[in-house]
Amino acid sequence: MISKSQSFDVGCQKTQIEALDLLQGSIGHYVWNKLYKKTLFENITYPPGYIFEDWGTTYKTILKAKKIIYLDKILYYYCQHLGSISSTKSEKVLKDSHELKMQQFHSLADWGYPAKQLDTFLLNTALSYCIKKKKDLSDPDYVFCWNVLQACDSIPKGFNGNRKILFSLFKYCPALFEMICVIWGKKCCCI
Repeated sequence: MISKSQSFDVGCQKTQIEALDLLQGSIGHYVWNKLYKKTLFENITYPPGYIFEDWGTTYKTILKAKKIIYLDKILYYYCQHLGSISSTKSEKVLKDSHELKMQQFHSLADWGYPAKQLDTFLLNTALSYCIKKKKDLSDPDYVFCWNVLQACDSIPKGFNGNRKILFSLFKYCPALFEMICVIWGKKCCCI
């Protein structure tokens, strides 16, 4: 309960593009760290049968929203426990998240999301898949992601420090890239 003497930061209004940029970065696609009007979910549902279905839904609510307020303040602490979906590594988790990210990529491209941000989104998606999946040239998703990364001539500006390093290793020292991902436990063991 908030008393009259307590105050809340009002937050700042964001455009849809700014909100989508936040979604791809600091706030993530999670449902738990957002408040929604019920009407945003009219004709929007979570895709059945998918793990990480937030990836297939949250961006749609942003595209539908008429007003988006961002509050840069921690009001809730999410506790991740062993055995939770977000700590699970499996082929299904990897394939579902990749498929939903690619659906989002195409939807954002059709909507008119700026090309620069769209390219960074695709490169992040491709690098994530290659980090988590053992090299498998018989997997069309792996080959697609590998080709996306190979076609990029320089380190993407939207990558943070670790992503810059992993991207460079992927491009110029693939054996070391694979070894580091295995050591860090990032590779999907269910192949």
